[in-house]
This record gives sequence, C-alpha cells and structure tokens, in this order.
Amino acid sequence: FSRAYSTAPAGGKNGNGVLWASLATGAVLVGAYYYTRSKEGVDSPLAGASSEPATKALDPKKFLPFKLIESTPINHDTTHYRFSLEPNQVLGLDITSCFVVKAKIGDDEKPTIRPYTPVSQQDARGHFDLVIKRYPNGKMSNHIHSLAPGDVLEIKGPIPKYPYKAGALKEVGMIAGGSGITPMLQLIQHVLEDPSDNTKLTLVFAN
Repeated sequence: FSRAYSTAPAGGKNGNGVLWASLATGAVLVGAYYYTRSKEGVDSPLAGASSEPATKALDPKKFLPFKLIESTPINHDTTHYRFSLEPNQVLGLDITSCFVVKAKIGDDEKPTIRPYTPVSQQDARGHFDLVIKRYPNGKMSNHIHSLAPGDVLEIKGPIPKYPYKAGALKEVGMIAGGSGITPMLQLIQHVLEDPSDNTKLTLVFAN
C-alpha cells in the first residue's frame, strides 16, 4: 500500500545504524498507537454518545478545517495530536486509505500537500488522532508541530488505496519503506479486531 507522497528524504546511512534507527522509530510509533488506544473512551466525546448512525466528517472533493484539541509530546521529535469532530461524527476514513493535509507555509506560492493516516479507531466519534514525527526539512511535519490547541488543519479525503475485504486474501505482506508505519497499523488493527478475519499478516519495517 504505497503512497504518492514522501514526507522525508531518503537517508544516507547504512548498516546497523539504519537498523537501530528503524527499530527505535517503530517502537515510538507503536507506543504512540497504544497510547492513543488508552485514551479512547476515557477523555473522549464518545463516552455516552448517541446510538444513532454516525455521520462522516471528511469530504473527498474539498478541504475542510479541523480544529486541534490537544497535543501531547511522545519524545523529542514525535507528538500525538487530537482533532475535534462533532459529537456524533466519525472521520469517515476507509481501511487502506489516507487523507491529505494542505497548508500555506511561509512565503511559498503554492500550498504544501501531504498524506497522513490517523491512529485513532475507525469508528471513533467526536475526534481523530494523528502521530506526527518532525523531520528537519519536512515542511508539513514542522508546520503541524507548530500548531497550538485551537488552530485548524485543512484535510481532504478519504484517498482510497487497496479495497481490502476480510477473508479475500490468505496472506498480506506489508513493507514499510518510506510510507511510515501508520498505514500498516491501520490494516493490522482492522484485521486483529475482526474475529472472522483469519488473514495472515507479515510486516517488514525498514523506514
């Protein structure tokens, strides 16, 4: 499940340095993923939410503003961000899809656009979560890290990738080699939470 954009240039390191850096990054993002899960239902508008069908917040045809509720640093360059939705809204992101973020940064004539995959549950109401690593030369990652609660981020989606269907494939192999770990976590989470889905999953993390 590749993405059409890259948020960071390819590194020039090799050998054990790349291995340990990849393992450290993966550990941070997986930890952030479970940190997000620990917050679900605790301080979320989902608690006591209506049993009525949820509405979808995203629009695939236009960018919409979403307000930042809070940001929580995870380490020196990675932060967990929570954005607000209406109490009975879900983000509306399909499995194996992402959304794109747009921002006018500095004196650039054209806006910067980058894809991201949230780490919150697909059916979470009232909010969605992102975990963003800041890269030294990453325009969008630095922009997002500059946001304060109350600021907004323009988002459009979903951007569909592979139309995953439970049980349609015996095995899915994933290679995270520049796309980041969150697109893979999105699928892994979905498969593991579905008792009827016996798809075998293999992940090679090499960012």
